[in-house]
Amino acid sequence: FDHRHRIVRTVPWIPLAFATFWIPEYLIQPLWTDHEHMLIMARLWDHGEFPWTAMRTYQFPGGMETAWLSAKLFGWGSPAGFFATSMGLLLGLGFVLVEWSNQVLGSRAFGFAGLLALMLVEASQPFTGVAQRDSQATWLIMIAFLSAPAFPGRRIGLFASAVSFALALAIRPHALIFVPLLLCGLFLPQVLENKIDWLAIRSMPLRLFRNREFRFWLMVFIIAVPV
Repeated sequence: FDHRHRIVRTVPWIPLAFATFWIPEYLIQPLWTDHEHMLIMARLWDHGEFPWTAMRTYQFPGGMETAWLSAKLFGWGSPAGFFATSMGLLLGLGFVLVEWSNQVLGSRAFGFAGLLALMLVEASQPFTGVAQRDSQATWLIMIAFLSAPAFPGRRIGLFASAVSFALALAIRPHALIFVPLLLCGLFLPQVLENKIDWLAIRSMPLRLFRNREFRFWLMVFIIAVPV
Protein backbone atom coordinates (compact mmCIF):
# COMPACT_ATOMS: atom_id res chain seq x y z
CA PHE A 1 0.00 0.00 0.00
CA ASP A 2 2.79 2.45 0.87
CA HIS A 3 4.55 1.67 -2.40
CA ARG A 4 1.39 2.39 -4.42
CA HIS A 5 0.78 5.57 -2.44
CA ARG A 6 4.27 6.83 -3.28
CA ILE A 7 3.68 6.13 -6.97
CA VAL A 8 0.38 8.01 -6.92
CA ARG A 9 2.03 11.00 -5.26
CA THR A 10 4.95 10.92 -7.72
CA VAL A 11 2.96 10.67 -10.97
CA PRO A 12 1.74 14.33 -11.05
CA TRP A 13 5.32 15.60 -10.86
CA ILE A 14 6.35 13.78 -14.05
CA PRO A 15 4.19 15.81 -16.50
CA LEU A 16 5.02 18.96 -14.55
CA ALA A 17 8.76 18.31 -14.95
CA PHE A 18 8.32 17.48 -18.63
CA ALA A 19 6.23 20.61 -19.25
CA THR A 20 8.89 22.78 -17.59
CA PHE A 21 11.42 21.82 -20.27
CA TRP A 22 9.10 21.25 -23.22
CA ILE A 23 6.72 24.24 -23.20
CA PRO A 24 9.44 26.92 -23.69
CA GLU A 25 10.71 24.97 -26.70
CA TYR A 26 7.16 24.52 -28.01
CA LEU A 27 6.57 28.29 -27.99
CA ILE A 28 9.57 29.22 -30.13
CA GLN A 29 8.86 26.96 -33.11
CA PRO A 30 8.50 28.56 -36.55
CA LEU A 31 5.08 28.98 -38.09
CA TRP A 32 4.13 26.52 -40.81
CA THR A 33 2.15 27.31 -43.95
CA ASP A 34 -1.12 26.12 -42.39
CA HIS A 35 -0.59 28.40 -39.38
CA GLU A 36 0.10 31.39 -41.60
CA HIS A 37 -2.97 30.60 -43.68
CA MET A 38 -5.17 30.81 -40.57
CA LEU A 39 -3.49 34.02 -39.45
CA ILE A 40 -4.02 35.65 -42.85
CA MET A 41 -7.70 34.73 -42.71
CA ALA A 42 -7.90 36.17 -39.20
CA ARG A 43 -6.18 39.39 -40.32
CA LEU A 44 -8.64 39.83 -43.19
CA TRP A 45 -11.53 39.17 -40.83
CA ASP A 46 -10.12 41.70 -38.36
CA HIS A 47 -10.08 44.32 -41.16
CA GLY A 48 -13.74 43.66 -41.93
CA GLU A 49 -13.19 41.59 -45.08
CA PHE A 50 -14.76 38.23 -45.80
CA PRO A 51 -11.82 35.77 -45.97
CA TRP A 52 -13.61 33.27 -48.21
CA THR A 53 -13.94 35.86 -50.99
CA ALA A 54 -10.78 37.86 -50.29
CA MET A 55 -8.54 34.80 -50.72
CA ARG A 56 -8.69 31.24 -52.00
CA THR A 57 -9.60 29.07 -49.03
CA TYR A 58 -12.01 26.33 -48.04
CA GLN A 59 -11.33 26.25 -44.30
CA PHE A 60 -14.02 26.27 -41.67
CA PRO A 61 -14.00 29.36 -39.41
CA GLY A 62 -12.89 27.72 -36.15
CA GLY A 63 -9.17 27.75 -36.99
CA MET A 64 -9.41 31.37 -38.07
CA GLU A 65 -11.16 32.31 -34.83
CA THR A 66 -8.50 30.70 -32.64
CA ALA A 67 -5.79 32.42 -34.71
CA TRP A 68 -7.62 35.75 -34.30
CA LEU A 69 -7.85 35.18 -30.53
CA SER A 70 -4.11 34.47 -30.30
CA ALA A 71 -3.35 37.65 -32.27
CA LYS A 72 -5.59 39.75 -30.04
CA LEU A 73 -4.01 38.33 -26.91
CA PHE A 74 -0.36 38.31 -27.98
CA GLY A 75 -0.15 40.53 -31.06
CA TRP A 76 -0.03 39.90 -34.80
CA GLY A 77 3.00 38.08 -36.14
CA SER A 78 3.77 36.38 -32.81
CA PRO A 79 4.52 32.66 -33.23
CA ALA A 80 4.84 32.30 -29.47
CA GLY A 81 1.35 33.71 -29.01
CA PHE A 82 -0.09 31.40 -31.66
CA PHE A 83 1.43 28.34 -30.04
CA ALA A 84 0.54 29.56 -26.54
CA THR A 85 -3.14 29.52 -27.51
CA SER A 86 -2.85 25.92 -28.65
CA MET A 87 -0.93 25.04 -25.50
CA GLY A 88 -3.64 26.64 -23.38
CA LEU A 89 -6.19 24.38 -25.04
CA LEU A 90 -4.05 21.30 -24.37
CA LEU A 91 -3.56 22.25 -20.71
CA GLY A 92 -7.29 22.94 -20.42
CA LEU A 93 -7.92 19.40 -21.60
CA GLY A 94 -5.36 18.22 -19.05
CA PHE A 95 -7.22 19.98 -16.24
CA VAL A 96 -10.54 18.41 -17.26
CA LEU A 97 -8.87 15.02 -17.66
CA VAL A 98 -7.40 15.20 -14.15
CA GLU A 99 -10.76 16.15 -12.62
CA TRP A 100 -12.53 13.43 -14.59
CA SER A 101 -9.99 10.90 -13.39
CA ASN A 102 -10.57 11.95 -9.78
CA GLN A 103 -14.35 11.68 -10.09
CA VAL A 104 -14.59 8.48 -12.13
CA LEU A 105 -11.43 6.53 -11.30
CA GLY A 106 -10.89 7.77 -7.76
CA SER A 107 -7.41 9.26 -8.29
CA ARG A 108 -5.97 12.24 -10.15
CA ALA A 109 -2.83 10.22 -10.94
CA PHE A 110 -4.49 8.58 -13.95
CA GLY A 111 -5.40 11.99 -15.33
CA PHE A 112 -1.86 13.26 -14.96
CA ALA A 113 -0.60 10.15 -16.74
CA GLY A 114 -3.06 10.89 -19.56
CA LEU A 115 -1.88 14.49 -19.74
CA LEU A 116 1.71 13.29 -20.02
CA ALA A 117 0.72 11.01 -22.91
CA LEU A 118 -1.01 13.90 -24.70
CA MET A 119 2.03 16.13 -24.29
CA LEU A 120 4.36 13.39 -25.54
CA VAL A 121 2.24 12.95 -28.67
CA GLU A 122 2.32 16.68 -29.39
CA ALA A 123 6.05 16.86 -28.59
CA SER A 124 6.79 14.07 -31.05
CA GLN A 125 5.35 16.07 -33.97
CA PRO A 126 7.57 18.04 -36.38
CA PHE A 127 6.92 21.78 -36.50
CA THR A 128 4.65 21.14 -39.50
CA GLY A 129 2.34 19.03 -37.33
CA VAL A 130 2.01 20.96 -34.07
CA ALA A 131 -0.96 23.20 -33.20
CA GLN A 132 -2.90 21.71 -36.09
CA ARG A 133 -6.67 21.93 -36.38
CA ASP A 134 -7.14 18.16 -36.36
CA SER A 135 -5.41 17.92 -32.98
CA GLN A 136 -7.29 20.91 -31.58
CA ALA A 137 -10.66 19.54 -32.71
CA THR A 138 -9.81 16.20 -31.09
CA TRP A 139 -8.87 17.89 -27.82
CA LEU A 140 -12.13 19.83 -27.83
CA ILE A 141 -14.15 16.67 -28.45
CA MET A 142 -12.38 15.04 -25.51
CA ILE A 143 -13.28 18.04 -23.34
CA ALA A 144 -16.88 17.72 -24.52
CA PHE A 145 -16.93 14.07 -23.44
CA LEU A 146 -15.19 14.53 -20.09
CA SER A 147 -16.46 17.86 -18.74
CA ALA A 148 -19.89 16.74 -17.53
CA PRO A 149 -18.69 13.70 -15.53
CA ALA A 150 -15.68 15.70 -14.34
CA PHE A 151 -18.01 18.19 -12.66
CA PRO A 152 -21.09 16.11 -11.80
CA GLY A 153 -24.23 17.96 -10.83
CA ARG A 154 -22.82 21.32 -11.92
CA ARG A 155 -23.89 23.35 -14.92
CA ILE A 156 -20.29 24.41 -15.61
CA GLY A 157 -19.50 20.88 -16.83
CA LEU A 158 -22.41 20.83 -19.28
CA PHE A 159 -21.60 24.39 -20.38
CA ALA A 160 -17.95 23.52 -21.09
CA SER A 161 -19.04 20.37 -22.92
CA ALA A 162 -21.46 22.21 -25.22
CA VAL A 163 -19.09 25.10 -25.98
CA SER A 164 -16.17 22.74 -26.64
CA PHE A 165 -18.20 20.62 -29.02
CA ALA A 166 -19.46 23.72 -30.86
CA LEU A 167 -15.89 24.96 -31.33
CA ALA A 168 -14.72 21.51 -32.44
CA LEU A 169 -17.47 21.53 -35.05
CA ALA A 170 -16.38 24.99 -36.21
CA ILE A 171 -12.80 23.75 -36.64
CA ARG A 172 -13.53 20.37 -38.20
CA PRO A 173 -17.10 19.60 -39.34
CA HIS A 174 -16.57 15.84 -39.17
CA ALA A 175 -16.86 16.23 -35.39
CA LEU A 176 -20.55 15.53 -36.11
CA ILE A 177 -19.79 11.81 -36.21
CA PHE A 178 -19.30 11.94 -32.44
CA VAL A 179 -22.82 13.23 -31.72
CA PRO A 180 -24.34 9.75 -31.09
CA LEU A 181 -21.46 8.78 -28.79
CA LEU A 182 -21.69 12.09 -26.95
CA LEU A 183 -25.43 11.77 -26.38
CA CYS A 184 -25.10 8.14 -25.32
CA GLY A 185 -22.29 8.88 -22.92
CA LEU A 186 -23.75 11.98 -21.27
CA PHE A 187 -27.51 11.60 -21.24
CA LEU A 188 -28.85 8.18 -22.21
CA PRO A 189 -28.03 6.42 -18.90
CA GLN A 190 -30.27 8.97 -17.16
CA VAL A 191 -32.97 8.94 -19.84
CA LEU A 192 -33.24 5.17 -20.15
CA GLU A 193 -32.72 4.62 -16.40
CA ASN A 194 -30.59 1.56 -17.24
CA LYS A 195 -33.60 -0.09 -18.91
CA ILE A 196 -32.99 -1.05 -22.53
CA ASP A 197 -36.11 -2.42 -24.14
CA TRP A 198 -38.09 -1.65 -27.27
CA LEU A 199 -40.52 0.71 -25.52
CA ALA A 200 -37.68 2.70 -23.94
CA ILE A 201 -35.81 2.98 -27.24
CA ARG A 202 -38.96 4.01 -29.15
CA SER A 203 -39.74 6.80 -26.68
CA MET A 204 -36.10 7.84 -26.36
CA PRO A 205 -36.26 11.12 -28.40
CA LEU A 206 -39.18 12.43 -26.36
CA ARG A 207 -37.62 11.38 -23.06
CA LEU A 208 -34.32 12.90 -24.14
CA PHE A 209 -35.91 16.30 -24.73
CA ARG A 210 -37.64 16.10 -21.38
CA ASN A 211 -34.26 15.79 -19.69
CA ARG A 212 -33.38 19.17 -18.15
CA GLU A 213 -29.63 18.70 -18.48
CA PHE A 214 -29.91 17.81 -22.16
CA ARG A 215 -32.05 20.88 -22.85
CA PHE A 216 -29.45 23.07 -21.14
CA TRP A 217 -26.60 21.45 -23.14
CA LEU A 218 -28.50 21.83 -26.41
CA MET A 219 -29.36 25.49 -25.71
CA VAL A 220 -25.71 26.38 -25.01
CA PHE A 221 -24.58 24.45 -28.10
CA ILE A 222 -27.07 26.24 -30.37
CA ILE A 223 -25.98 29.63 -29.04
CA ALA A 224 -22.26 28.81 -29.28
CA VAL A 225 -22.25 27.38 -32.83
CA PRO A 226 -22.87 30.69 -34.67
CA VAL A 227 -20.45 32.54 -32.41
